[in-house]
Amino acid sequence: MADRCMDGWMDGWMDGWMAGPLEMKLCVLLLLLCLSRLGLTEEPTTAAPEVSVVTEEEEEKNVTNCGRTFSHEEHRVIGGTIEQLGLKILEKLPISSQQPNVILSPLSLAFALAHLSLGSRNETEKLLLQSLHAHNLPCFHHVLGSFLPHLTHTSLEVAARMYLRPGFEVKLSFVEESLARYRSRPFPLVSVDEVNQWVENVTNGHIPNFLESIPHDVVLMLMNGVYFKESWSWATLVLMGR
Repeated sequence: MADRCMDGWMDGWMDGWMAGPLEMKLCVLLLLLCLSRLGLTEEPTTAAPEVSVVTEEEEEKNVTNCGRTFSHEEHRVIGGTIEQLGLKILEKLPISSQQPNVILSPLSLAFALAHLSLGSRNETEKLLLQSLHAHNLPCFHHVLGSFLPHLTHTSLEVAARMYLRPGFEVKLSFVEESLARYRSRPFPLVSVDEVNQWVENVTNGHIPNFLESIPHDVVLMLMNGVYFKESWSWATLVLMGR
């Protein structure tokens, strides 16, 4: 089962692994079960979890208190938004005889989109947060980022990195927040070999040649990888940014 769950790699936001009918049920529930073990979601369900809505005044009041320790309920709400994201995308993916089953990693997608929204503003930021079901959640980046330490000593590993084309400048605040919230450090984008080596390392050797080349107009790459290993294993990686 391990080999079949690793038959492919996630490209962009929507592609995933192919598996047999029984394996699909096991694989698609895998990440939600992992989150449940950490107490971040209730038992996996197709019902949309309740998300508390706050007003702009409440959000402005709470944002100054984002450096605190977050409650179990706040972590559970974030787990619910990740579950919603995964189920929503799964419902939109086309199913055909050539591709009857699809497996995706909502956790990896959530971290990648959240990191992207961290550097966005105005309408772009609004749309990204809406896609994450997080536009009304105070301290969203802080709560999601505080989830990472809980994975340190588990069978689920998350890694992030940003590559910058030499000469392309980004705001220092974005670099600092990326490191503080999502442990994503900036590295110069100099060669496809260096990128592929990082991908191979974070996926424990299961994705050795992620990219064949890097388009010349790419100036920023936000990369996120999730690797799970227990009785069987699979790896996924999300890449985005131009």
